[in-house]
Amino acid sequence: MLLKDENIANSFMTPAVLPDGNGGFTPCSELLTEQELIVFLRIPEVSKSKDYHNVIENLKRMHNLPRVHICGKPLYPLEAIRQWIKEENDEQQIIILCFSRLLAIIRLGLIRAEPASERR
Repeated sequence: MLLKDENIANSFMTPAVLPDGNGGFTPCSELLTEQELIVFLRIPEVSKSKDYHNVIENLKRMHNLPRVHICGKPLYPLEAIRQWIKEENDEQQIIILCFSRLLAIIRLGLIRAEPASERR
């Protein structure tokens, strides 16, 4: 098990890179701009939105996307973004696990699912 200091040291030993647009890669700063974050999260590949800024704003409002403000500009700490991705994924896995267990219980007949209109 890694100590907290070792975790921090290891995060700096794993360099992040971003696509450079020419088929290669360029080193990534520890503090990302919004445009770098959009590339890092691969928003253009996974979102149907035409305005990627709106996607980032939604992630900030609805999913607590980590950021710091320096001179009034938001910057996104790379290690905090990586941890946020891990936590978001862990949370989704827990929801999926709970839902699948609930379905199994319903299928076994241990509880009965009722439409909301039948509830008192």
